[in-house]
Amino acid sequence: MAAFLGLLVRRGTTGNVAEGHRRSLVAVGTTRPWWSRLVVHPTRGIVLAFAFVVVLGAALLMLPAATEPGRDTGVLTALFTSVGAASGGLSLVGTGSHWSAFGEGVVLALIQIGGFGIMTLASLLALLVSGRLRLRTQLATQAERSLSVGDIRRVVLGVAGITLAVELATAAVLTVRFHVGHGLTPGNAVYHGIFYGISSFSNAGFGLRDDNLVGYAHDPWIVLPIAAACVLGALGFPVLFELLRSRPGARAGTRHRWSLHTRLTLLTSAVLLAGGTVMTCALEWSNPRTLGPLEWGTSCWTGSSPLPARVPPASTPSTPVRWNRSPSWASAC
Repeated sequence: MAAFLGLLVRRGTTGNVAEGHRRSLVAVGTTRPWWSRLVVHPTRGIVLAFAFVVVLGAALLMLPAATEPGRDTGVLTALFTSVGAASGGLSLVGTGSHWSAFGEGVVLALIQIGGFGIMTLASLLALLVSGRLRLRTQLATQAERSLSVGDIRRVVLGVAGITLAVELATAAVLTVRFHVGHGLTPGNAVYHGIFYGISSFSNAGFGLRDDNLVGYAHDPWIVLPIAAACVLGALGFPVLFELLRSRPGARAGTRHRWSLHTRLTLLTSAVLLAGGTVMTCALEWSNPRTLGPLEWGTSCWTGSSPLPARVPPASTPSTPVRWNRSPSWASAC
């Protein structure tokens, strides 16, 4: 992602200047190194940056320190997990039962890097499409301002600020609930809260239990904050920024009109969430393996949340994984 942002800034030259520079290099018998051709285009830089993160994450996950004693991680498992964490996917193994504290840290870092990179890239592309950063700005004629470092810095800092705020708020609510409602130690509760806060806002399907969120199906203080973070992360930075800018009191005496992008995103998200909830409840309401054993309210929020398909009845507690065990720093708290 950093390579992509740097390339956007460096490519602020005119087509004539670039062509003249290329001809001058050819004239003196100088050619660009072969590797520079791979990263000279922003699209290639994005692909290479993503590939580098995935390969590095897979290599770290294959280390013996990344797995629990007695567990073995093959190349396919490590690579699939690395790709899934960096792109908001799934895992082939239980995160809490297979990976050690170091391995979980690697997975969490991949989730954060992937989520932040995707959100930043989507924000820049959305600004380009909306006309705020026009395509001609990237090409940068001499008479027009190029895509400056300040433009990119504002986007990156805005994404970082919103990401940190949502993840910390989600982690705070979950930490209190894990400690008060589920008996985790303060350190372990903080660890769980941070992990689920980052995973949910990045829309990653990773949890610290082998059953993911099934064991929390009856607890709205766990399910609903995670669902809310997933929705906020899916909306994206441009929409969140515009909503914050148009909130009451943000600009006294002015009336902000939402852009077409924001209106379409909110409308589509609302239709999909409402329609998905209704369809899930209608199809699974009486299914004894999913929503059937649950109470009315639990079935409703379960049908609208990112829970797995199978939900056990309240009388059958799910076996917790990594419940009373946490990294050394958390256990000491």
